[in-house]
Amino acid sequence: MSIGLGLGLGFNLGFPDRPKPDCGCNEKWIPIQDLGMECLHQVAKFALEEHHKNHRENWALKGISGGWYLEIDAYSVKYRLHIEVSSRLGFVRRHEVIVLEKRVECGRIRSLESFRHI
Repeated sequence: MSIGLGLGLGFNLGFPDRPKPDCGCNEKWIPIQDLGMECLHQVAKFALEEHHKNHRENWALKGISGGWYLEIDAYSVKYRLHIEVSSRLGFVRRHEVIVLEKRVECGRIRSLESFRHI
């Protein structure tokens, strides 16, 4: 049996059944091969918007340079993305963001778990 993670592009990433360790310490981030997927850009934009709510920085998303996902359960996945952002003056910075996405009846709920400069 496999659980599909629909990314809105007409295909699913399959998650094969894996035994869960008792200690909960076997988190394995899986690389995302296609960083150009629109759903990843939506996750990155969400992280940037959430960060802007709490800080007075105004950065624009330039792109995604790396990405991984972690299956939490059948309804939840974490995304870990390396994003590049630029200021109005042209300064470029790289950040790592971690976003938890939960599927619910009415769509998806996202929460920003981490936003750090790398």
